[in-house]
Amino acid sequence: QTFCRERAEGRKIVFVAHNAKFDINMINGELERWRRRLSSERGSTAPPVPMLRDIFKTSLDTIALFKKCWRSSSLPRPPRFKLGILYSHVFNNEFILNAHNAVGDIKALERLILSEPFIGWEGHADK
Repeated sequence: QTFCRERAEGRKIVFVAHNAKFDINMINGELERWRRRLSSERGSTAPPVPMLRDIFKTSLDTIALFKKCWRSSSLPRPPRFKLGILYSHVFNNEFILNAHNAVGDIKALERLILSEPFIGWEGHADK
């Protein structure tokens, strides 16, 4: 509901994902398949199917963001920037609940972004 209200009010919304390029390509591929199916079934009466670029102002790949933030962090660098490894590294070997599940991953990403090592991440996001 909040998303729809914000969009209706004209707020610019950013698509945030860990490895965003993968998610964007996958979602746009599904939207394009849906667009073609509706077009073949309904012809010119098919409702328009938006692509992600029609919905979001821009995207933010948190892998790139965390790598930028890590340069100025006092924490030891993690061996890799996969979401589960990064989460475990920051939160002392704690694991993501429901990893590789959209809800579990977004909650983990939110906790990471709001954690102490990444305070001020917004300053890195636009660079």
